Amino acid sequence: MARLNHNGYVEIYNPKHHRARGNGYVFEHIIVAEEKLGRRLKPNEHVHHLNKNKKDNRPENLEVVDIVEHTRLHAKERRKGKYISCEQCGKTFYRKPSHIKKAKYCSLKCVGLSSKIAEVNNKKITKEQIEKALKNNEGNKKKAALELGVHYSTVYKYIKKLGVKKYA
Repeated sequence: MARLNHNGYVEIYNPKHHRARGNGYVFEHIIVAEEKLGRRLKPNEHVHHLNKNKKDNRPENLEVVDIVEHTRLHAKERRKGKYISCEQCGKTFYRKPSHIKKAKYCSLKCVGLSSKIAEVNNKKITKEQIEKALKNNEGNKKKAALELGVHYSTVYKYIKKLGVKKYA
């Protein structure tokens, strides 16, 4: 005896089946998948309907996947954002709708490798350059940073690292 449950799945009355619930019903897709495999489903295996039709339990429409993969397959369907290609490494990544306009890079690493930021981060600043910039700007570290084309925290870091004392 078959019936349709409240979620739209077909159930078969078979109280002796190892996956029968307390009411004696088993999901038809589980029975079909087990017959197709020739074995019982493992505890971590789920049956996925390829065409997303819960009533279509033909063997060719069913795929046995682990729980993680099954969750991933259905999570993609719920997402409303977009998959975008990273401008730096080419990797495809997901962004939710509110972040699509700003999204260019997949990670902070790729942001750091992007052209302008990488030039600043890879800039080698000498002790003489910092001393000159500080002298030109009367010891003002923020103005010295603008002159050098780096963030002011970089100037502070190099003052400490290189031991600049005259204008520090």
